[in-house]
Amino acid sequence: MPHRGQAVIMTLTLLAIASIVALCFAPVHYRVCGHKESLYKEYFPQWERSTHCCYAGALVSDLMNLSNGQKVFAMDHGGRSATSMEELQWAHCFEGPCREHYYHLDFSSTADGSWQCAVAKKPCLPGWYLLTSDGQIHFSEKHPATAQDPVLTSSRAVAAR
Repeated sequence: MPHRGQAVIMTLTLLAIASIVALCFAPVHYRVCGHKESLYKEYFPQWERSTHCCYAGALVSDLMNLSNGQKVFAMDHGGRSATSMEELQWAHCFEGPCREHYYHLDFSSTADGSWQCAVAKKPCLPGWYLLTSDGQIHFSEKHPATAQDPVLTSSRAVAAR
């Protein structure tokens, strides 16, 4: 029969191993900008004292503005979407040395009226982004984003492992 001290050590060791295994299989949570959320924020929110500010947050804001601009354009033009940034008359809003340094919006449209805007990963961005004509922003850390990738939302996106 093991001593009481040995039983405590074995119990703590098993708990530590179980915790590590659980963390390895925990889903990845993304912030609205695409950066990963820290695990302690979910379990110990009182430890989160700082705000998160990044260039990716500005990009997501620009993409949401672009989506809203398309909605306004469609209301003003009988339901038709703009086929270019120039037609939206917003091209100047997303140009310039500052924004081009951080990200470039690659806008494209199809003959059926759908459109999308892709953003490639850069050093200041955590991954690739794709805004689709349904207003959803898809995100991928590992490859150019597609419509099958997780959607960044105002609450939080969960990626499948």
